[in-house]
Amino acid sequence: MDQRAIQEVSLLLNAFPQARDTDPKGLLYAFQIALEGVSTQAITDMARRYIAGAVEGQSTDYAPSPAAFAKEARKRHELLEIKARPRLEAPQREEPYSPPVAPEKVLAWRDALAGRRTLESVIEQYQIKTAQ
Repeated sequence: MDQRAIQEVSLLLNAFPQARDTDPKGLLYAFQIALEGVSTQAITDMARRYIAGAVEGQSTDYAPSPAAFAKEARKRHELLEIKARPRLEAPQREEPYSPPVAPEKVLAWRDALAGRRTLESVIEQYQIKTAQ
């Protein structure tokens, strides 16, 4: 853990009451062991979320254990890695899109739906087979 991550965990631990017999250096060392391999950004994000009371199921009276905090920080770390992945670009069309239906047929259906001509005349004109 780098200095920034240590400061964030220290801030988290100071935001919640500790038992009188808690060894601060030992507790911080336990967090360092539990958070090995977790990014500083994930640690910072989770420390701030715990302080804000924004972690689902957390106690708002006590600081999380090193294991509970590391579990949530690893989830955040995975999310940050997923967000950092390159995105696929949408395929570019070389020519403008045209519907698979001829434009005059679309206009004929529009006229039929608007009541300007009958459906039967459209069916007959374009020789559309209908279910009997």
